[in-house]
Amino acid sequence: MRANLRLLTILIALGGCSAPPDSEQIKGDLIGQFVGRPPDATWKFQSLSEFEKFDITKTQRAGNITEYAADVVLAEPRGKATATLVIIYRKGDSGWQLANVTDNGSLRAVEEPGSQSVFAGPRERIYVALMKSDLRNLASAQETFFGDSARYMDPRITNTKYWQSSPGIRVDEGRAGSAGWSAKVSRGGTAQQRTMWIGERGVGSGNEGEPTCD
Repeated sequence: MRANLRLLTILIALGGCSAPPDSEQIKGDLIGQFVGRPPDATWKFQSLSEFEKFDITKTQRAGNITEYAADVVLAEPRGKATATLVIIYRKGDSGWQLANVTDNGSLRAVEEPGSQSVFAGPRERIYVALMKSDLRNLASAQETFFGDSARYMDPRITNTKYWQSSPGIRVDEGRAGSAGWSAKVSRGGTAQQRTMWIGERGVGSGNEGEPTCD
């Protein structure tokens, strides 16, 4: 009997009866791991402070395997992302160890007005900067046109003596009149769009006179 008790004590000390990881341990174990779709839409966990939200929604255990589903909101200076993570732990001689983490394609950027996507790569950032620059140039051209005509020109006409759009930039929607104008532009190579408006919001969004993420 005493031998059995000593054996049980040893097993407990070695983690034989240790509880599965809780959310705090899981977050710590995720540091250094990746989820997402390379090369651009990926997230590398680098700090506990990135976890703005971490809610375990489901736990399944079978033998020495425990699987978690967790809804997360991740934040860093460039922006935020959301995902539903599937996290798998395997229990070995040294206790529970992280075996795998995946987002199963659920990783998404949280788009906020006036910001770039947290997953925007270098080329996409150039395209976004070009769209914003074209909208500012259009705003200057509109003021010149208004001085000549007492109205604003249709932004969809992109090749005039007042304004020409940059190569690859498309004006997808535009409105103009005597009280104001608005435009929405896009560019191949990115799903992002930018809008701008003066006087009348029309197809624009965000603050007047500011290129804004649509």
